[in-house]
Amino acid sequence: MKLPMALAIIASIAVVVVAVASNSEPTRSSAAAVQLEPSKRPVTPAEVSAFLAALRPSPTSPRVSNDQTGRSKHDNVEADRRTATASAAGNVTTSPDPRPSDLLRFGLSSTDVVRIQGEPTRRFDALGFWYYDASMVQFDRGRLVALSNLGNLRAAPPPQPSGRLIENGITEDETREIQGLPSACHATIGLWSFGPSTVQFEHGRVVAANNVGNLRVKAFRQPTDANLRLWMSREQVVMVLGLPSFRYDALEFWSYGGAHLEFKNGLLVAAHGPSVSLTQIPPLRLATPSRSPSLAWPDIAQNGDVRGADNDGDGRVEPVFVRGYYKQDGTYVRSHYRASARGR
Repeated sequence: MKLPMALAIIASIAVVVVAVASNSEPTRSSAAAVQLEPSKRPVTPAEVSAFLAALRPSPTSPRVSNDQTGRSKHDNVEADRRTATASAAGNVTTSPDPRPSDLLRFGLSSTDVVRIQGEPTRRFDALGFWYYDASMVQFDRGRLVALSNLGNLRAAPPPQPSGRLIENGITEDETREIQGLPSACHATIGLWSFGPSTVQFEHGRVVAANNVGNLRVKAFRQPTDANLRLWMSREQVVMVLGLPSFRYDALEFWSYGGAHLEFKNGLLVAAHGPSVSLTQIPPLRLATPSRSPSLAWPDIAQNGDVRGADNDGDGRVEPVFVRGYYKQDGTYVRSHYRASARGR
């Protein structure tokens, strides 16, 4: 008897639910029908199952439910329909370009790179290199500084030409604004690679650029006997010729394409190339043996003074060499030339 009574109660509840859903008030006869007594015909399990199945929504019937955006699916369908119509009219781009925040760019952390590009296929954290197949990204102190994109990196495009060119003395940030991210950075030697081309820095400033065709840099003038002369300073050479291809200041050697310049204490002493040939002056000249047989006076002192020249612009030649020395406060005074004492 317990099972028929339970089925009767379920059926009663179902009838009430149907009545409420249909916004109709149950009639007296319906209420009477609900109040089944155990003595009357019990409701069979098959009838209860059929009733519950009728309450389930049909797979083809529209369901209105909210998604994570707060819009109903009906609204989403309508929005998709409007977007498709506008796209057909040429007013909407269905696949917009990625936002700048979704592209690899200078200064991103390794976490941001993984978020944008995913995990690398190979990583060499000690060297700061990550590889995505054949493409590469480089980090310096945890920040992205270079990338070599062979087509599979989500990288920001290079800057549009603005008319500015790489020139002597501009900063690293200015170089990136003109040329974009380098393909590799060699911080220990101050060299950036842009494919086959390179830009060289000293104390964060551009001092040389070797252009193989892809750099936005002003072309240098070819060294000739007409535009160079001995004893020109490095600054004067740059003003006349422009940026060299390479600078090896430790060896005092510069390269301008096929021409090579040699300096001594910062002054030009030789140049060799297709259109230039300046003879190097002998580096040493001995003083009078009777006075100081072991003393060798250089043609150029440490401060750039030239022996026998008017280095101060006071109208007096300076043939007397003064060795470098330390003051009592520890300051070093570089070797230089001075004029002879008056009256001698």
